[in-house]
Amino acid sequence: MRTIAIFYPIIDRIKNIIDSGEIGNPVMTQINAFEWFDPSVDEPRYWLLKRELAGGGPMFDFGCHRIEVLINLFGEVENVEAITSNVFSAPRSGGYGDSAISLFPGHDRNPVSVSRCARASGHLDVFASRGSIHVPV
Repeated sequence: MRTIAIFYPIIDRIKNIIDSGEIGNPVMTQINAFEWFDPSVDEPRYWLLKRELAGGGPMFDFGCHRIEVLINLFGEVENVEAITSNVFSAPRSGGYGDSAISLFPGHDRNPVSVSRCARASGHLDVFASRGSIHVPV
C-alpha cells in the first residue's frame, strides 16, 4: 500500500531511493513526531488531554501517521513493543501518557518516538549500508 505517497510525494521519492539500492541496504529507520501541547482548559483542543474523551494519547493522535510512513516504506508490521511515559503531563492530565516509543521490525527495528512535551521538529532518518536519508516530517 503506497497511498500515502499521493499526499506526501517525498515518501514516494524516499521509497524509490531505497528500492534502487542507491544508499545500500537499510539498517535502521527512526521517525520522530513532536508537538508542544500545553493548552489552557478553555482552549478548544484541551479535550485531547482528557483520557475519557481522547483515549489514545499522542501515538493515536498523530504518531499513528508516522507508523503509516514506515509501513509504506518497509511493509506491514510483524511485531510491536511499546514504552510509554508521563514526562510532563501527569499533573495536568491525570497521568495521561505524553510520550511513547514503538519499536517494530520492517527489516530490523524502526523506532517511532512521539511526544507532546518536546519543543522540536519531527524528522525521518533512514540509515543504510552506503548512505542515509534525513527528512523533516
